[in-house]
Amino acid sequence: MEHIETGKDGKKLKSMLFLFFLVLFGFLVAFHNFDRYFLLKDYPVSALTPCDPSLHSCFEIDQELAFFPTQTGPYAKVTVNAAIAPACLDEHNCGNFYCEKFIDGGKDCEVIYCTSQNIEDGESCVGNEKINPYAY
Repeated sequence: MEHIETGKDGKKLKSMLFLFFLVLFGFLVAFHNFDRYFLLKDYPVSALTPCDPSLHSCFEIDQELAFFPTQTGPYAKVTVNAAIAPACLDEHNCGNFYCEKFIDGGKDCEVIYCTSQNIEDGESCVGNEKINPYAY
């Protein structure tokens, strides 16, 4: 049997194969992310929508901390899959947004109303229950 020496050519081949598979792996990861985020739009979108305090417990924020126009009055927080999200959510001008309008009615869409567990700094709850965010 002959013994074949690998030498410099063998190391070069191994390096090229490693580089090839590394580039292939990077391409597959990039394609997967492109497919998920740009074609399928399989990611959550968070937005704020006006809320009726006579029907729900709504968020309200100190006006000095308000960032979006919908925060000037009572609002609810919305998390919806980007594939089914209406354009008005990105523009922050949906009026009385409800997930029941969409397929699955909650699997890919959720309207979050104010509770003592999900309140953030500067927010308070108005509506069915008045919650003091600093009374924990």
